[in-house]
Amino acid sequence: MILSGGLLSVNDAFIKAPQLDGMHAFEVVFFRNLFALISLMPLYAKLGVRRLLTRRPGLHVVRNVLQAVSMALWFRALEPVVFTRLIWAAAIGYFGFGEFPGLWSWIGAALIIFGAALLLRAEARGEGGSSRG
Repeated sequence: MILSGGLLSVNDAFIKAPQLDGMHAFEVVFFRNLFALISLMPLYAKLGVRRLLTRRPGLHVVRNVLQAVSMALWFRALEPVVFTRLIWAAAIGYFGFGEFPGLWSWIGAALIIFGAALLLRAEARGEGGSSRG
């Protein structure tokens, strides 16, 4: 269980780091699936291709396309949420646990909203976006 949690954390870090550096969500999905395929190659070699064949290849293709599209949309949707984590944590703490946010939480939330407004304004004018030209 601990190993599974650790690997999930490493996987999450490998997803967020390229996105914060400006890599597009579709590129992140491609490389994530590529590394997953590479990591499963020993299993494919051991089991053989015959054991991995499906009786419904059309449904298998549809499932994989839906998985790739949903993963890309999920990563794309999470990009703005990364900046608002403190706000969500304060809201969940208040509504879920009855904790009232302190002064530093309010200051942090104000800075996050101000920073997000600056980023959105720059992107709307075509100045912002990724750090990759």
